[in-house]
Amino acid sequence: MSQENIEPRFEMGEEDLSFEKTIARLKDLVDKMETGNLGLEEMITLYAEGSRLVSQCEEKLRSAEGKIRELMEKNEKLTLKKEVES
Repeated sequence: MSQENIEPRFEMGEEDLSFEKTIARLKDLVDKMETGNLGLEEMITLYAEGSRLVSQCEEKLRSAEGKIRELMEKNEKLTLKKEVES
């Protein structure tokens, strides 16, 4: 496998990838690493990219969780307000 094929695909604007595209790229990296046909340097390069992508997924999940919490709190306040008004 040539060095071109293992270079990180998403360095610039990587944080702009959707969660789904980031997961797809992670799956692609795992598939390549599981073949056993890569050299040590290639494995390290892919592992480093995967680590960055995992961190980005975790951040996107934390952000989504925060948004869901906010929505739930607003919903609870609206429900309580409606109950008080009734």
